[in-house]
Amino acid sequence: HTISEDQHAGIVKARPPHRFAARLRSYDEPLADPGDPRYHAVYSIEAAVHSPDMKHSVGAWAEALEEGGLLLLLDDFLTEGTDRDHPDVELFRKSWLASALHTPTEIAKMGAGHGLKLVKDRDIGKEFKVVEDNYRNKVPQFDINSDAHQGWLGSKVRQKLMVQKKTSYRLLILQKRTDAAKCTPVPPASSATY
Repeated sequence: HTISEDQHAGIVKARPPHRFAARLRSYDEPLADPGDPRYHAVYSIEAAVHSPDMKHSVGAWAEALEEGGLLLLLDDFLTEGTDRDHPDVELFRKSWLASALHTPTEIAKMGAGHGLKLVKDRDIGKEFKVVEDNYRNKVPQFDINSDAHQGWLGSKVRQKLMVQKKTSYRLLILQKRTDAAKCTPVPPASSATY
């Protein structure tokens, strides 16, 4: 499944013959059609933050999972305690088209409402030293009144928020509740490797 019309066209028209189906879906549509088998995993890499309704998206993703299945979210998340109405956070939402900027706790609560449990929360940005190595601990200077491309502005605001620790880049893994007889749950964080 993809939400990108360009990706879908590339898969359907430009690729050699293949044995898999490509479906163009939006966040507001269920991932699985009635009668389809459920998925072992659903993942969203740097896309969840763009969902127009994250509660609805989490519900659709949870519905598509089999018991014990995993939902993996790799994205930008609001840091606990950050004012979501701060002008820089609002500018990030608008310039990065980040309509679903939530904290990990908020995502966990959304998931719990759909039978998902947060089993892993990794601060990938910290682990891979994004602020130190990529951003050199520097808050970028930018003019919001310039003719800068919205994506360029969004990337600069993203950097600023990460350096100031108002957002973080994380991997959240949520697991659908299961009957222990049907599926083996994810091992505890101390022994799990990803």
